[in-house]
Amino acid sequence: MLATWPAYKAGGADGWSALDFKELPDSLLGMLVVLLTVVESTGRWPGALTEGLIALVPKKAAAGGPMEQRPVTLRNLAYRLWSGTRCRQSATWIRSWSHDRAAGVPGRGADLVWGGMAVRSEVARLE
Repeated sequence: MLATWPAYKAGGADGWSALDFKELPDSLLGMLVVLLTVVESTGRWPGALTEGLIALVPKKAAAGGPMEQRPVTLRNLAYRLWSGTRCRQSATWIRSWSHDRAAGVPGRGADLVWGGMAVRSEVARLE
């Protein structure tokens, strides 16, 4: 997963950049793998890896009030590396049992899930 990250990928809440991770020697990346293996086996994350920064991003260009904003959490890159890897590894398994119109399935955007239904609905309404 790290190899697919562009060097200019947005940094994390911890101040690390993608380039920082890409330049780490294999021995240190190996230590990160050991740490994440312990996290998975115990279910306990070190406090520094659980922190995130929350920013409100306007839903529209002219958004003003709090209900017109959506919260986005910027996590640290170690967590993003782990979660991205696990997401990719589980995508095939998720597709094998999820419904064709299930949301949150990798590779299925809202256009694929609901687009056809919306078109059929509009055609039926016009008929």
